[in-house]
Amino acid sequence: MTAHATDFDGFYQRHYGATVAMTYGFTADLAESQDIAQEAFCRAWQRWKVISRYEQPASWVRRVATNLALSRWRKLRVASAYLARQHQADLPELTPDHVDLMAALRLLPVAQRKALVLHYLVDLPIAEVAAELGVSDGTVKGWLHRGRHTLAAELGDEVRRAASPPPAPELRVRADRRRLRRSIVTAAAAFLAVVIVVTGFQLLGRAGGQPMPPASPNPSVSVDPSPSPSRIVAPAKPAPLAPTSCRVEQLPLPKGHGPASHLSGGDPTGRFLLGSSNDTNIYIWDNGKLVATPTLEGIDDSQLTDINSAGVAVGYSLDQNSATIPWLYRDGKFVRLPGGYAEPTAINEQNVIVGTTGNLPVIWRTPESQPELLSLPEKYFSAAHVEISEEGLVVVTAESASRSRGPNRAFVYYPDGTHIELAQPPLTADYVEWAATRIRGDWVAGGAFLNGKHVTLRWNLRTGKSDAFPELGGSVVVNEHGWLAAAQPRPVIRTDKGEQIPLPTNIPNVSEDGNYEAVYVFGDDGRSAAGELAIRSGDNVAVRWVCQ
Repeated sequence: MTAHATDFDGFYQRHYGATVAMTYGFTADLAESQDIAQEAFCRAWQRWKVISRYEQPASWVRRVATNLALSRWRKLRVASAYLARQHQADLPELTPDHVDLMAALRLLPVAQRKALVLHYLVDLPIAEVAAELGVSDGTVKGWLHRGRHTLAAELGDEVRRAASPPPAPELRVRADRRRLRRSIVTAAAAFLAVVIVVTGFQLLGRAGGQPMPPASPNPSVSVDPSPSPSRIVAPAKPAPLAPTSCRVEQLPLPKGHGPASHLSGGDPTGRFLLGSSNDTNIYIWDNGKLVATPTLEGIDDSQLTDINSAGVAVGYSLDQNSATIPWLYRDGKFVRLPGGYAEPTAINEQNVIVGTTGNLPVIWRTPESQPELLSLPEKYFSAAHVEISEEGLVVVTAESASRSRGPNRAFVYYPDGTHIELAQPPLTADYVEWAATRIRGDWVAGGAFLNGKHVTLRWNLRTGKSDAFPELGGSVVVNEHGWLAAAQPRPVIRTDKGEQIPLPTNIPNVSEDGNYEAVYVFGDDGRSAAGELAIRSGDNVAVRWVCQ
């Protein structure tokens, strides 16, 4: 283990319990609080190079955890509007502990609640609470005097005893593997929405003032759910011959960087690749050669998420409150995208950009235009994945406000603003929800999950047909011919005819444990792919595969 990792692990062990205790004051759910705390520490590890030099790294983690908790509360404002229309008999029974806690917290303004949990649960002195919230010591004292300090102190002790942190190496590996995309909202969030409905209180309003106007035409208009060739802009292209062999190479880093590195995106030809490490936020590779390490002046936390074949990329940075600021990178320069806080996730060859804001899907028709909201169908209130094809089709995985009322589903939005729901894949009845994560040409790829098992899915928008591939798991990418590149059980290419071409893993110091392998980029020619492999130190490294 490196000194860098040892330093983080000690920090994580010291502050995990207090972070969970603080978050519990906002969520009233221990499992949810632990999820949020782990997410905050995952983000801290990804930026540990910068955060470790802060005077108070724990303050950064607390701020991220607080924002994550409040973000989930803001989601519940939308969820509660839906749940309020449901029958009372459908609502789960509330426990006395949850009712008591909500009764104590619901009456407090957000700032007072922050002061309460920071002082009594995290044990910060009043001066530090005041500095963190940007108010005077006297204001904090007044908030605390009016707060339920006895309950908060007892709650902090209880949660600290109950919160057992997962092993630090496990958390670091999870942070290293993951791409920073929105995850599916947990069932605890839906439960808290019920709490709000039953008590009849609106704890928080949505951030950012008035919502953005919907895209025009109105995307909520439904269409015939059976795709047809007339709705597909581009004609089908003949598939190339399958490659016969592939080789793997570790993507180079500047001298003194590494060994860990991570892949965050790439263009459809496989020429340009994007990545990061604990030493640098952004790497750009061109045909396997490192060509740029661009930085945003004065901003330490930034990442590029996607790039097209012209070398135009999109990404985001985090401000001091961990809110995401959207950026376009072109000709060696960063330009802020119009609109407020948002996270761009994909850009196509026409420079049309998609992403999320407030966990809702948005589209920038041009890099200079304001983002437009893609209205979600009724019953859905959040987007987990947003991707775009060269033809302007947008795929969105939508999260339901209540799993008992409707599981998560995947939708495709057409350039005219209409949308369809992707057909139910050929799965057993046990699989009740699925996600779509990639779109390319006529094809959409995604997955379904049940009891820890992952099944790869593929939809053909031209025919409406869907397929399931239980033998393929982990991250999966699709190209314009419907070929799949998957990571589990071992990295492999699967052609439209069912041919399978192994992607080798023979890099120096490669780990024999294939659990942390990933494929994130797959070229349309079927000759290039990129992803990550695990090495013996427990780190992941960015790699590319070249086939012939």
